[in-house]
Amino acid sequence: MAATAAGETTVGRERLKNATLSLCFLVLATLGAEALMRWAAPWLVPGASGYSRQTGLPFGWLEREMAALRQSPPELVFVGDSFVLSGLQPRGWISTLRQLTGRSIGGLGANGACPSQYWLMSDAVRRAGLNCPILVVLFIGNDFADESVWASLGPDRSLYEAARLDNYSDPALPSYWPCFQIRPELDRPLARMAHGLRRRSALYRASLLAIGGAHDEEGVSRFMSTECDRAPWAERVGDRLFFFRQHDASVNARNKSIADAQASILDALVQRKVHGNLFIAPVLDREESCAGFHGRAVIPAAPFIESLRAKGLTVLDANPEIARECAERQLFVPDGHWNTEAQDVFSRSLRRLLIQEGLLPDVLSPVRLD
Repeated sequence: MAATAAGETTVGRERLKNATLSLCFLVLATLGAEALMRWAAPWLVPGASGYSRQTGLPFGWLEREMAALRQSPPELVFVGDSFVLSGLQPRGWISTLRQLTGRSIGGLGANGACPSQYWLMSDAVRRAGLNCPILVVLFIGNDFADESVWASLGPDRSLYEAARLDNYSDPALPSYWPCFQIRPELDRPLARMAHGLRRRSALYRASLLAIGGAHDEEGVSRFMSTECDRAPWAERVGDRLFFFRQHDASVNARNKSIADAQASILDALVQRKVHGNLFIAPVLDREESCAGFHGRAVIPAAPFIESLRAKGLTVLDANPEIARECAERQLFVPDGHWNTEAQDVFSRSLRRLLIQEGLLPDVLSPVRLD
């Protein structure tokens, strides 16, 4: 009987060993197939179709923008995200500032860019030999959250945009941005797993194509919606919309990832201030700027502006003017960006601050715009 028990133990161990070896082989084979697929069909690599592995920016975008700046060297360059990009529009704040000052002003702005990408832009301006002042438009709202997304990535930065979308489009996360469409099916664990594989695995994408599921590939793209009024993530105060939950999640320094992002931003700016031509134009978000209107208690991001000054950085702060005007009139579109009235307020305030800092030494008298 003892011999029988010993035999059964030996058989059990042998089965466990075989199962373990089989599992290891399966994992290695899957990893090998994934690596082979990425090598053989790089267009299937998530994020690789449109974004640079080094910068996370659209392929060729920075090179094209820098070529344009070298061709017509500006006297001043702004770098940032969509707040800079919108400023370059015909009625945007950069366009207005050009009219107010008569100066050549350039802008490098990319939708969804994070501070680490601002450094890449500003460094490119210096390498190009453009010795003009560089003003970083730092959005002290979701720039902290964006920087934490960047920090979570490995060396392949082409995945930044997809990771950022995941961070803002999942209603289960406090960072959910109400202007993104909700995909209810992602509440199911298996659906979330499949969604993650579509985002990250070239092998899974190839299998979708092989079984005729190419249409599913389009389904993972969450596009911005014109409808942002999604309770409870969006709240109305009077006739205005606010994202209080998302604001608090994006700026709360008690969250380690946000605190680390703030420290990283400060360190990067201090490293670059030695060049002597770097300046900061911080922008608070709607929820903090309009506190005089809505009267709600929100986690303040404004103390970070004092942290910038404490590091010896030159700060051009137009937020008091934005806050004063926001208490009286609507300055924001539903998704939290500035409307044309806010663009005008910012440009005029910034003109005054630029003159005050000696960055526009010959611009003295007010300019009327028809």
